[in-house]
Amino acid sequence: MTIAQSFLIALLVCFGVLVAFLLSHVLLLVSLSIFLAIILDPGVRMLRRHGIPASIGILLHYAIFFTLGISLLLSIVPIISNQVSDLATFSTGEVNRFLLHPTITLPLLRPETNDRLSRLLEATLRQESIQQFPDALRSISSHLTSFGGGSLQFATGVVSSVFSFFFNLGVVLVLAFFFELERDAALSWGRSLLPPRIRPYMAQKAVLIRAKIGQWAKGQLLLCLSIGVLVFILLLILRLPYALTLALLAAFTEFIPYVGPLIAAVPAVLIALAGGGFVWALIVAGAYYVVQWVESNVVVPLIMKHAVNLSVAAVMTSMLIGISFPSFIHPILGILISIPLMSIVSIFLDDLRYS
Repeated sequence: MTIAQSFLIALLVCFGVLVAFLLSHVLLLVSLSIFLAIILDPGVRMLRRHGIPASIGILLHYAIFFTLGISLLLSIVPIISNQVSDLATFSTGEVNRFLLHPTITLPLLRPETNDRLSRLLEATLRQESIQQFPDALRSISSHLTSFGGGSLQFATGVVSSVFSFFFNLGVVLVLAFFFELERDAALSWGRSLLPPRIRPYMAQKAVLIRAKIGQWAKGQLLLCLSIGVLVFILLLILRLPYALTLALLAAFTEFIPYVGPLIAAVPAVLIALAGGGFVWALIVAGAYYVVQWVESNVVVPLIMKHAVNLSVAAVMTSMLIGISFPSFIHPILGILISIPLMSIVSIFLDDLRYS
C-alpha cells in the first residue's frame, strides 16, 4: 500500500510538472497579472479611503500610465523626425562630396597608403557608376535583392511580435483588474487550499509580501525620478535642446532595466549629431553611458536595498538569475521582476534561518 501511494504521488507530481510546462505561457500571464494587482493595491486602497470605488481607482491608474506614455510618445516622435530629416540632409551633402572626391585619411597609415586607398576607392566608384547618394542607394538595393524573401519574413515576424505583445499586455491588464477587484475572495480561496495548520502563517506572510512589493514599487518610482532629474541636469549642462522631454523619456524607460537607458539615449545622440556633429554626439553618448553606469552600480543597488531590505549582492544576484531563463521569460521582464521575487523569497529564507 505504501509503495502504491508513493507511486501515485510521484505520478501526480510528474503530471503536474507536465501540465505546468504545457501551460507555462498562461501561468506566466496569470503570475504577471497577480504581480500587477499587488502593485496597484496600495494606490487603489488609498483612493477607496477617499470614497472612490476600486474599479474606478484601477482605471485611473491605467489612464494615468497610458496618458503619460502617449503624451511622451507624441512629444518625442516629432523631435526625432525633425532631427532625422536634418541629419539626412546634412549626410546627403557630405556623402555626395565624398563620392565625387573620395579621400581616405586613416591616422595609423602613411600618407602614401591613404592616397592609394583613395584612388582605389575612386576607381571602384567610377566603375560602379556611383557619383551621387541616390546612385549609391540604388547600387546597394540591387545587391540586396536576393535578401528580399528574408526581409519579408523579418517584417512579418516583427508585426507578429508587436501584435503578440499588445495582446498579452491586454490580457495582463484585464486579469489584474479582476484580481484586484476580487482580492479578498481570491485570498480566501487560496487559503482554503492550504492545510489548516499553516493557514495563519501564510496569511501573515501574504501581508508581508504585499508590503514588500509595495515598497519595491515605491523604490522603482523613486529610481525613475532620480534618473530623470540626473539626465535633466546633465542635458542642461551640455545645453542640449529638448532637455525636459529627453529627461522624461529617460525616467519613463527606466522601467526597462539596462535596455531603457539605451532607448533613451538614441534621440539625444541624434539631436547632438544633427546639431553639433560626430564629436558632440560622442560626448552626449558618453554622458549617457556615465548615467547608465551610475544607475547600474550605485543608484539601483542603493535604492532597492532600502526599498526591499536586500543587500547589493542579493540585488545583483537576483538580476543575474532573472536573465538566466530566456526560453521561459524574456530577459528584460526577468530583470524587472527579479528584485521583488527575491524579496519574497527572502521572507521565507529568514524564517528558515531563524528556525
